[in-house]
Amino acid sequence: MDDITRGLDNLQISVLVKAAAIGKNVTNVTIGPNSSSIKHNDSNIINDNNYAEKIKSFKGKNVYKFNIIEDNSVNSQSRSDECLVLDNSSRSKLKLISEMEEERKMTVRNTIKERMIKMEENSKRCWLELNRKHQFQHRQNLAKLIQEEEMILRQQREEEILASQRQQQYAQEHRQHAQNLQTRSRSIVRKYKRADYLGKNLYSEEQKQRMELTSTSRNLQLRGEVLTSNSLSKVGDVTNLDSQASALIIQQAEEIFKLIQGVCETFHGYSMKSVHAIIIVEIRKLPDETSSYTTKITEVVLSLRILVKLQDFVDKDSFHKYENLKQHLQTFESSCNMLMTDDKLKQFRFNCQKAVNIPLNAISPTSAAHLQDKLIKLSRLISGQPVEAGQTRISASSHPQGIAFCKNLMAKKFVLQGELTVSSKPEAAFAIAAVIEALWADFPDLGQLILAHFHRECPYLVPMFMPQVEGQSNEDYYKSLGYHYNENGEVEKQDKFLKRMSGIMRLYAAILITRPCKYQQNKTNPHGLSHAWHWLSCILNIDPRPDICATLIYDFLEVAGNSMYAHYGQQFQKLLHLICKEYFPKIEKVTSSVSGGPMIRLEAFLQKILKQGHIPPPIGVLPPNFW
Repeated sequence: MDDITRGLDNLQISVLVKAAAIGKNVTNVTIGPNSSSIKHNDSNIINDNNYAEKIKSFKGKNVYKFNIIEDNSVNSQSRSDECLVLDNSSRSKLKLISEMEEERKMTVRNTIKERMIKMEENSKRCWLELNRKHQFQHRQNLAKLIQEEEMILRQQREEEILASQRQQQYAQEHRQHAQNLQTRSRSIVRKYKRADYLGKNLYSEEQKQRMELTSTSRNLQLRGEVLTSNSLSKVGDVTNLDSQASALIIQQAEEIFKLIQGVCETFHGYSMKSVHAIIIVEIRKLPDETSSYTTKITEVVLSLRILVKLQDFVDKDSFHKYENLKQHLQTFESSCNMLMTDDKLKQFRFNCQKAVNIPLNAISPTSAAHLQDKLIKLSRLISGQPVEAGQTRISASSHPQGIAFCKNLMAKKFVLQGELTVSSKPEAAFAIAAVIEALWADFPDLGQLILAHFHRECPYLVPMFMPQVEGQSNEDYYKSLGYHYNENGEVEKQDKFLKRMSGIMRLYAAILITRPCKYQQNKTNPHGLSHAWHWLSCILNIDPRPDICATLIYDFLEVAGNSMYAHYGQQFQKLLHLICKEYFPKIEKVTSSVSGGPMIRLEAFLQKILKQGHIPPPIGVLPPNFW
């Protein structure tokens, strides 16, 4: 607005300056209806010499200063040129214009002020309206929230009432169930006390053992029911999980009773004393506490299921030997628990391991003296005599469990030699087998440990093909077949598995054909060719499995075939004929085209020995009287 008024002032000043310059020459009215038509000479005005100078002098002056300062030093002619006297008419015009401009400015200011007042009033009305709407919406939302909270509270109260009613109903049902279990338990106790009495006085020894198995299974069922009733009768709420656990215990106890009957039928005609021992070993795994009873009883159920199915997968005599060896190994391992867990004996365990590993890993057919040296060191160690272990001298007998620890460790390491060394270098099997046979002849319990570790790592040496039963995981099943799992829970590849099994079989077959050394001429091989014949005849009576059967039979015949051919002669030829005509076609049926390598090798070997009429000695076998 100031810029506009300033421009108007400049315009007014310019007009007034020009009017003053021509004021002398214009005496009549020149504009409007009263103007005269007298023509004047414009050129006179324009050509006036003082016109331009007057204009310039007016432009350089401040027209707002009307007081002329007199200067005595300036001559009168200069003052008349510089000072222009405005006539009365010009002053009136200026005053009128100034008043009109002030009035206009005032009008504009008033108009703007009124407009601002109206805008403020409108803004206030809008704010009040929005505030009213917001408060109304807030009241509606608050009322809705209160209504929802009241509805939720009503639902919670109703659910609490229903839950209380259900809990009371469940408690009543569980109390009734516990009473029924206690009544049933007392009845079972009376019944089987009577059965035990009759069994002790009226029946034969085998009948007593059968009745004891039945009584054991029934007592197991009773034991599960008693544990269940005790857990249900405890103070506190009884949940659905408690009810389900109790039902599972009773159900599995009843299944154990049926499985024990199935085991008895499976091994019908076999020594009931052995069957009884097998089952009792499994039953004793069960704890007395309810907390771990459910887990352990499941393991027992799986073990008994396997026993029931084993009639199609293992020879009964072989299975009996397998179970005896398994118990023997477990007894040895449990006898070393204190030595294995005591941190103070860590150095002693380390020295024992060195005393076993150093000579065992150095076994090779370098010379008879070399082999004799390793045999003497290992023999002295498990005899309790002092031996050198690196820079340390150690005696296993310095600890009560030291000899048992060294024997078990030695047996495990010998079998491991088959997995690691013989699987990569087959000819190394015969030197290791020679040391094993010599130690086995002097320490029969060590030989039993070695055989137990063979069966643990390779159950096909029993021979036994473990079946997969209901409730058994794939990992547990594959481990029972001898497969290894890595840290990521992945099962080992088939080619690696077959390579390990091949190494174990070659070492085992080398033991079967090993002859005693010179200083043991009065002794025989404690695990000789009779066991070789037993293994081969047993595996031929079991339906073959793909890959593994062809691999093991090929390795067995290549290592032990020459000795068996020489020892059994025509009978062994009949066995080879049976393999070619009857067993090998079964292998072909179960072997896929993708994994036919082991079957092809076995077929080529059988054709070769049938064509040549004999089996050549294995590569790397020790010559007679080597040591």
